[in-house]
Amino acid sequence: MSAHARRARFGDFELDAQSGTLLRQGRRVRLQPQPLRVLALLVERAGEVVSRDDIRRTIWDQATFVEFDQGLNYCIRQIRQALNDDAVKPAFVETLKKRGYIFIAPVERIGEPVVEPNVAPVIRAARRPWPRLVIYAALAVSVLAAIAARVLVRHQAPSLTYTQLTSFNEAAFAPALSPDGRMIAFIVGSDTSFPTAGEIYTKLLPDGEPVQRTRDGWPKYGLTFSPDGSQIAYTVADATHGFSTASLPALGGDSRPLLPNAAG
Repeated sequence: MSAHARRARFGDFELDAQSGTLLRQGRRVRLQPQPLRVLALLVERAGEVVSRDDIRRTIWDQATFVEFDQGLNYCIRQIRQALNDDAVKPAFVETLKKRGYIFIAPVERIGEPVVEPNVAPVIRAARRPWPRLVIYAALAVSVLAAIAARVLVRHQAPSLTYTQLTSFNEAAFAPALSPDGRMIAFIVGSDTSFPTAGEIYTKLLPDGEPVQRTRDGWPKYGLTFSPDGSQIAYTVADATHGFSTASLPALGGDSRPLLPNAAG
């Protein structure tokens, strides 16, 4: 984005590319740095087709060992998850097969200067001022409507409360909820690069203690529960072994290889 329009608003979201923050109705949405850079590029070129090659040349580190296709697919999934977007019926990011991606939502540039058109002045006929009584009556109606709306919202708006589930010194991220909602799996470590680095933990909800499930030191991402909730699948990757998928029993046990040369 240009220096004077680094912030953009679309739907309920506001993106500040300079500070690397994504907000939804004023609340910060957690999105890792690499997916956020991809989102910023798509928003900057909203309405245009951005090819995968454009994204690779603009954002990707050519020296990284990570396979670009796998990394970009992961970034797009994380963006859709953050925006609560649907790949089949997208409201924000649409995939164009063999062409790239296009940001389809209307984007408002915040702080972008407005260019006034160079037009000749228009001479308007003088209007009679409104009677003062009419003005006072309109103001009174507006104030009463605003008060009524505020009271109605207070009675109808649900009360949301938040509970802190973990208290690690390192970042806890990439959560996955079991199908029955009784267990959460997540990674504890560093999410500043891709693949993310850390170990997998599980926690029984609501009051169970976090349990460390892996200790292999491999980069990991993409945690998900099997449909029956018995297994947790995830992607592991390093320079020697490349990408592969592993799984571990949700209720305890060692991880095991599941699919070699497969990710996501």
